[in-house]
Amino acid sequence: MIEPTFSPATPPPEEDATTALYRSAIGPPHVDYYLPIFTRFEAAGRAGISWNTAACLWTLNWLVFRKLWIAALAYVGIIVTLFLLVFGIGWVVFEWPDALIMALALGFGLAAFVLPGFFGNALLHGNCRKRMAKALVSHSVVAEACADLQRQASSHK
Repeated sequence: MIEPTFSPATPPPEEDATTALYRSAIGPPHVDYYLPIFTRFEAAGRAGISWNTAACLWTLNWLVFRKLWIAALAYVGIIVTLFLLVFGIGWVVFEWPDALIMALALGFGLAAFVLPGFFGNALLHGNCRKRMAKALVSHSVVAEACADLQRQASSHK
């Protein structure tokens, strides 16, 4: 027997309101990846650490694609500031040894890529929850809130 399939934009009929809101807030790209993670976060009562390869390898692109504008701006600001402090002022003014510069570069790289990989899902989860709460305040019907969230969600367009 052939199972009916549902597009990411149209939830299955038995889906609860929270899952439908998450599906709408996430948007069609990779919704099947994020829904189980967000369900686990909801069951735990808080967002936790989980690995997101896209957030690790393409951090700024991922932040922009997921419309996490404040986090993208903060990421760029932190990266530029740390880079200038360590490799600009630190290297020139303090004349640090090459071994220390290499250790700082390794630590800088780990912080710039590994931390977003571990906390990217939690960041997106928090953003989705905020947008869901705002949509529910604006609309009295869950279907209208879902439609509003779908208009704001990430897409490949």
